Amino acid sequence: AAEQSTSPSTPSTTTAPRLLPPRPKDLPIKGVDPCTLLSAEQLAQLSYRSEGRPVGDQRPGEEQCSFSQPLAAPARSGSLVTLVTNEDATEHLKPERRSGTTTTDETKVAGFPSVKITKKLPLENCQIVVDVTDGQYLDVLATPLVGRGTDTETYCREAQRVAEFAIQTLLARR
Repeated sequence: AAEQSTSPSTPSTTTAPRLLPPRPKDLPIKGVDPCTLLSAEQLAQLSYRSEGRPVGDQRPGEEQCSFSQPLAAPARSGSLVTLVTNEDATEHLKPERRSGTTTTDETKVAGFPSVKITKKLPLENCQIVVDVTDGQYLDVLATPLVGRGTDTETYCREAQRVAEFAIQTLLARR
């Protein structure tokens, strides 16, 4: 008797099922300057300096900008905004990517599926990865700039706000 397969054969071009919920729309970020993603008003709401600083020596497919509070700020924190155009956000859900993280949770930023990643060592920080289109994502890492920081939730709130502001700016440009 011939064996029967319980699953139908699929063409090799079929993609794996999405690990994140659908996006409200595709929001390509290739060619966008990450230092332009926060307006002066948004920077003021975050108590950040009036402009971001480009970060050099980034990996190919990644544009970065650093935003921070002034040196005189008591809790002095900042965010690194990275626009990744050579990898899918779902990579952060893979077990090998979770090594060293405290938690990895799915969340939403301005309606876009996102991954929240927290780490306690070497510093308490929080990273929000926003799925904006296939093979591209917005990555916001909020961290203390002096000392160990307070708690990861403080930095998760900050990363969430920065990510929401950046998505609002991107949507307004479309």
